[in-house]
Amino acid sequence: MAPQNSEITQKPYASELYTPPAVPFQLPSVEVYTPTPPAAENRDNRFGSSAPVTPGALEGPAGPSDLASPGAFDAPNGSHKNVPGGLDGVRSETFRAPGLVNPYDRSQLKRDDVVQFVDFDGQKLPEVRVVGKNGEYLGRDKEHGDRISEINFAGNKKSALIGYAGDNATAPNRIDITEKTSDGMVSRTSYRQEESGKWGLYINDRRLTQLPGEVKLAQDGTISHETGDGYWHTERLDGSVVTEKQLAGGARVAVGSDGSVSQVSRPDGSRVEVQKIAGQPFSVTETDANGQSVNWTNSDGSWTSQQRPGEVRKDIKLYNNGLLSFESGDTRTHVLGNGNELKESTSAQNIKFDEQGRLKAITYSNGDTRNVVFEEGTDRVKSMTYITKATGQTSEYTRVGSEEKFEYKGTDAKGRVKTGKWNGSIDCSPDGTFTIKDGEGNGRKLDGFVIKTPTDGKTYLEKKNADGSTLICNKDKEIQALLRPDNSKVEVQREGSQITKVSETRPDGSKINFAYDSSTKTWSCDNSLIPNSKSQPVDADGNLKFKTADGSMHSVGTNGRERIVTKDGATLENNAKGELEKITQRSGEYRVVNREGDKVVGFTDYDKAGALKRELKGVSNLHVDNNGDFKYVDANGSTVVERSNFSRVENDASGRIAKVTRPDGSHRDFTYDATTGELSKISDVTKTEKGDRTDDWTRKRNAAPPQGDGKFTDTFERLRPQDGRTVESRTNVQLDPSGDYSYKDQKGRERESRVSERFRRSGEGFTSATIEEAHYNFLDEMRMNVKDESKLERLELMMNGFEKRLSDSVELRVAAGQSEEAAQEKMEQKVAATYDHLTRMVQADDSAIDSKETRVMLAETFMYHAWEPETVNQQGWGSCWLQSGYIPCGLGKHTDDMAKVLADVSLTGKYTDRKGNNYDFKRDQLGIHSRADGAGWSIQNATQDNSQPSPVAHRLDRTLSVMDRGAGYGGAGNSQRIRTGGGGQREIMRRVTGDELLYTNYPHSRKERLAMLEAGGAQRSGGPGHVATLAMRKIGENWAIVRGDQYDGRDRVVSVIRDLKQWLNTGESARIERSFAPEWNKEFKIADNVKPSDFRPGPNRFNDDDNDRPVRPFRRFFRRRG
Repeated sequence: MAPQNSEITQKPYASELYTPPAVPFQLPSVEVYTPTPPAAENRDNRFGSSAPVTPGALEGPAGPSDLASPGAFDAPNGSHKNVPGGLDGVRSETFRAPGLVNPYDRSQLKRDDVVQFVDFDGQKLPEVRVVGKNGEYLGRDKEHGDRISEINFAGNKKSALIGYAGDNATAPNRIDITEKTSDGMVSRTSYRQEESGKWGLYINDRRLTQLPGEVKLAQDGTISHETGDGYWHTERLDGSVVTEKQLAGGARVAVGSDGSVSQVSRPDGSRVEVQKIAGQPFSVTETDANGQSVNWTNSDGSWTSQQRPGEVRKDIKLYNNGLLSFESGDTRTHVLGNGNELKESTSAQNIKFDEQGRLKAITYSNGDTRNVVFEEGTDRVKSMTYITKATGQTSEYTRVGSEEKFEYKGTDAKGRVKTGKWNGSIDCSPDGTFTIKDGEGNGRKLDGFVIKTPTDGKTYLEKKNADGSTLICNKDKEIQALLRPDNSKVEVQREGSQITKVSETRPDGSKINFAYDSSTKTWSCDNSLIPNSKSQPVDADGNLKFKTADGSMHSVGTNGRERIVTKDGATLENNAKGELEKITQRSGEYRVVNREGDKVVGFTDYDKAGALKRELKGVSNLHVDNNGDFKYVDANGSTVVERSNFSRVENDASGRIAKVTRPDGSHRDFTYDATTGELSKISDVTKTEKGDRTDDWTRKRNAAPPQGDGKFTDTFERLRPQDGRTVESRTNVQLDPSGDYSYKDQKGRERESRVSERFRRSGEGFTSATIEEAHYNFLDEMRMNVKDESKLERLELMMNGFEKRLSDSVELRVAAGQSEEAAQEKMEQKVAATYDHLTRMVQADDSAIDSKETRVMLAETFMYHAWEPETVNQQGWGSCWLQSGYIPCGLGKHTDDMAKVLADVSLTGKYTDRKGNNYDFKRDQLGIHSRADGAGWSIQNATQDNSQPSPVAHRLDRTLSVMDRGAGYGGAGNSQRIRTGGGGQREIMRRVTGDELLYTNYPHSRKERLAMLEAGGAQRSGGPGHVATLAMRKIGENWAIVRGDQYDGRDRVVSVIRDLKQWLNTGESARIERSFAPEWNKEFKIADNVKPSDFRPGPNRFNDDDNDRPVRPFRRFFRRRG
């Protein structure tokens, strides 16, 4: 986009095409053009003659004069010529180096002698070191980060003591250097950081002057201080003293007597040294930032190292601009500057550097050229020119003053010039990567991304997040990698826009790899604990999400911290080290792990308001496992387990599990036979407002002799309180140490009864922890009241269908841009709340408005409509205006809110909406007395033509129809209330669900399609005098748009979608006309009726909805308002 006041559109980078590097955060080698350096001249100057031509430079210095800029390599005049021992001495009694080895004994030290060190205050240091071959050694303090505390230089004539400002300091604030001269005198030179932050020079404890710059101590014991004009005075562990020149990038170079560079010291503390014999280099030593060295020796042009056996280098060169180059065994030339290796550029034709080691010009593989000029003595870009080979366009950017603003000049191939201004920054890093950051005022919305182009020419986008992580994307801002602050990372590979591989590297180097199978549309993982999934394991921001085989949902944030939501609903939060820090329950209660150092010593529990509830401390053998369970031995010597769901597991004296207690006081008890020791009963005792509720599962026993053997069978039974008949039986009960158990139900199906799911029973204000718990409670309550086993099977079939429909809806929300975690959590809450309301309705005593029998029937019928909301019909009743609102927005999306209306009215005859409006209904308004009220209706006959509305449809019609009173419709009356897309049904849905009803005949635009994904359904025009619905349903692997009609047999699938995001962006779908009903889903595979060629972008056109309606007498529904 063009800068302000510019007549053309231009950016400070050459191309709109971004191709991120495969691994953009590594630094591979670079192939460069390396000319033969000219011979050095013999000059009587300690910094000498010209250096070799810079590697890759086409315009390198022609001779000595090219480098003879004023002061460039002339030794400055000043005190740095005097080494510390050259000052006036004092007798040794004045200052004695502390320690067991004094200055006079140092000459006697031999290699591998062990010495003990002391600090300034005379205290012994906890670490010893080994003496080098020339008596040199470094004393380090292990208790304070292994920092250097004492130095003995080679030759045993000079030593140094290092002082620090505090225990946590890593850089010294005082260095005392003591040297013994040839006449036996000892002098001391001190560098002390004063209160101003500046460094002072002291001679024998007398302040001489303030130094002009910094004093630094490298990890290898090198001491250096600035002497002014970019020069440094450096003393190395081998006893040598040199003066170095600092380059713009921060590196420092020292030049030998022959004029060539003898050493380069880089800002990160790394160093390169060259030693020569007869003018020819025979040894090159590379020392990294941690002080580890690799020595290369020359033998007939081949360089080898004992530290890296098998590796051979050729043509090693150290240039006076601080660059090091060499040729590796694969004949590739490597260039290192400031400790960074230039990114791989196998196709780069030219790379030039200036005399300061900064990149000067580069030609990329596509022929484009970038030239850069830096401000003198800095690495700040003064100007940049980009020449696009394909178009002949030249783009020049020149900095304005010291601000992040540039003058722009663009010249096209015909010489036409356009000018303008651009706000932003242009930087070039030591590895040759250019970074472009857009600024304010360029007419673009800033999103935090910067544009990176390494020397390979492959441009990518990068964004630094507030948590310290770095997001790397391609030109479409699609994630390619995430680099976390703990050095872990996530890498992504794509085929087109589809992510096909995701790899996470943990801080310890371990990896988890995910792969996508396009044929099955599933993700697999190389970790056996992570099963195949339909869900993509990484989102657009780099958050990693996956589910493990135990049902736990894991998410690793961009900061490397992991959250685990267990099957019990508890959320475990780990730190970047993977250590558990906190457990939070869905109720808001939470547990904080207490540590002393790396050791777990207990925990503290808080309620959701943050008030202290309980603290565990002072127990023995405490251990916390990966599931968040705490195990310890109590004062009685018994093993106790405090689980992540906050239940407490206790064992009896025999070590058998005796009791599991929940935080609310509910508990599961285990009873054992006194004679055989076998488990004889499992009791679930639930705390409710009306007292304890006990559900006993008693183990069945054979008849006593002589009729039987009196032994326990494999069956546990629960009896109906009313008549003592068996309600349910369980076999093959397998108990685990946590108090959960698996079993087989009456049909031989494998089931599980978990402590966290079984205890919390329905009640006013009750909320289930999980779908499984709510599902079980509702089914269990219905089993207590429904004796027909086939009806129970049908009920569970509908419940499973309902859960699948809402689970599918998560895909819609994710395609609309919502996070999968948030959508999944919201969906699970709605499913569980729906079951909770129905359980509450069925469970209540007979003082309710409806009888127990009626409430059981209403619950079963509601689940039929929850399974598929389009099963609601009006037939001859004039309720289309209302049903077309609550079918998509209520039963379709907010099933829990509709279940609350049904339960509240059925129990009390009252309802309060979200806006605080109260509604009262009389028994005679709610009675089911005749066919007009839904009497005689059945699920079995529901799909037959001309079926009446169900009792639930009648109940919702009668109660919801009055819930828009007082809204006002501008005096238009009922015509305004019930018109197509009218205000009545919208206001009712606002009051009941808090959501807005969507109206569209078909989503043709992207905006409408986005709204449809978020809503999942809509109200539409059904033709003259009729209002109907649209719904989105997943059928097999595809999505369908269903045109609902509220008349039996009239619902149709009118559109098939194979990719929701593609449909959102382009409208791609396939037109189809097929009947739709719940049974149809099992019999018909939608993919069999469409071909790939049927999928087309753009709006689909459908037949008019002109289906015949029943001709039976039409009842004007709005007259039924009560």
